[in-house]
Amino acid sequence: MTILRRRRARPAEPSSPAARFRALLSPERVVDSALERRVYSRDGSIEFGDAGLVVLPESTAEVVACVQLANELGLDVVPR
Repeated sequence: MTILRRRRARPAEPSSPAARFRALLSPERVVDSALERRVYSRDGSIEFGDAGLVVLPESTAEVVACVQLANELGLDVVPR
């Protein structure tokens, strides 16, 4: 599971980061609604952050593709 945090919020558009990741994976493996992302904003510690976009790759090749796309888009990657 990988969490990608957007550096600044952007509205959804055809070339938005969420749309690009949906094209790479599938719509059900890209989480961008605020309510659903809240689940991913914490781990087992008392600290929490802001998960801007959550992607759920299922293979090593998908992880590589997601990290490459995140780099292209200038997104920070936080593995979880």
